[in-house]
Amino acid sequence: MRSERLRRLLGYSWAAVGSKLAWTAYNESDSIVLGRLAGDVTLGFYAMANWIALLPVEKIAAVVNQISAPVLPARGANRRLDGLPDLFRNHSSRGCRRPSPLNRQVDPDHPGLQLLSLYAAMRSLILLFPPVLMAGYQADWLFRYNLLLLIVLPAAFGIRAWWNGGVGVALAWALVYPLVAAWIANRGLQVLEMIWGALGWELRTAVASTIGMLAMAVVAHLLLSGQGTVGLMLAIFIAAFVYGFFFFFFFFFLFGGAVLGDVRLLLSILGVRFAAGPKPLPLLARSESNRGSRP
Repeated sequence: MRSERLRRLLGYSWAAVGSKLAWTAYNESDSIVLGRLAGDVTLGFYAMANWIALLPVEKIAAVVNQISAPVLPARGANRRLDGLPDLFRNHSSRGCRRPSPLNRQVDPDHPGLQLLSLYAAMRSLILLFPPVLMAGYQADWLFRYNLLLLIVLPAAFGIRAWWNGGVGVALAWALVYPLVAAWIANRGLQVLEMIWGALGWELRTAVASTIGMLAMAVVAHLLLSGQGTVGLMLAIFIAAFVYGFFFFFFFFFLFGGAVLGDVRLLLSILGVRFAAGPKPLPLLARSESNRGSRP
């Protein structure tokens, strides 16, 4: 009970819990501050825009983040210590290559939604680093990072909400969060033994596809601006089609050799699981089997 190992274990656990609590507090502080300063109506419009912008992050990237935290230490336990950076780099690079980090604009005329989409794109990328830091025994550093955000962000939300309501809070997310998030990105790259240029290289396919998609979305929106809701839906459909074309055809073959390997790996895993799955026995056969196995 008085061992050094137990003291390190408790320190790591307290840092992990504190980090989670700090993250929850600053993640909800925008709604609390905006509701107090701007009222329920402004908060309602902001909450809807925030939900739309963060939908891809909450449904995809957050799930990947939760799975990665236990998977990396479990895999790393079977490796030598000097081989862990390679393992972490391969995992993080695969996460960067997925198209999920970059979000589509739902309503190009809504400034709050545009700003929150920029924040969501940055957040989906930053979500790749906390599992790496936790697996690299950097829980105390991650706690200090979330504590800094808990101090800085509510203050920025209060100033911007008093100045410009919901759009001001969205602007605080888009401006303040990336500045602090660059700190965790730099720390994560140090653990991965990577440089910023290598991170940008892994993001090239998604970034190029998104630029093409946004350009086509703007053109389609301008051409169909007089068509109301139908025009907006057509613009979204055209932008989604262009994104898929760029990612899965053009950039897939020119720059996405690693992505092709990821897709093949995923298909092989799914094929093996489906092929190896045991066929369910009929009810009578199962009962006879269970009866015969009893002493």
